[in-house]
Amino acid sequence: MKNNLNNILILDTETGGIDPNTDSILTIAMLKYEEALTNPPTEIGIIPYGKKIKKSAIKYNNINNDLNNINFLPKEEAGKFITNYLENKFDLTVDKITLLGHNIGFDINFLKTFFKDLDIDFYKYFSYRSIDTASILLFLYDVGKIKTPAFSLKEAYNLYINKNNNLFSSHQAFGDVFMTYYLYKSLKTYLE
Repeated sequence: MKNNLNNILILDTETGGIDPNTDSILTIAMLKYEEALTNPPTEIGIIPYGKKIKKSAIKYNNINNDLNNINFLPKEEAGKFITNYLENKFDLTVDKITLLGHNIGFDINFLKTFFKDLDIDFYKYFSYRSIDTASILLFLYDVGKIKTPAFSLKEAYNLYINKNNNLFSSHQAFGDVFMTYYLYKSLKTYLE
């Protein structure tokens, strides 16, 4: 199967900790790459289901103030919502979906565990490949194309997109998806 921009999904999760085996996904935002300028991300919350939400994660992610407009679903409904989104947005007969994100391995591990908890085959939908803007930043720094290797998404966005722009809130999946889109587009120009 040939990978193309039609099958890229920008993904971000906010979680109740850093261990997908014990900590809960709180929210997940998804946006088809080619629709980034015409559609908003889709974001849902997942009602915690026997997994932890650490107080430090609530504070770090500023969770208390950010969840009012998110639809929270039980895990089975959330799983069905996600797979319906993927099946409606992507032609999986042409190619599997490539995930794009900042430190995307973190999100992939949580999503894989969530799918496993629901007996959903992760690789029915997703490619083994992913695109990580954090890794791209390190590569560009290593080869001398950029002078500062930003590590957080907000830091990278402010350095390479729009200095001190607070258009998107850091640690909200919805805003992080948009920041990742613009960061990825910007970083590609360093390779042209």
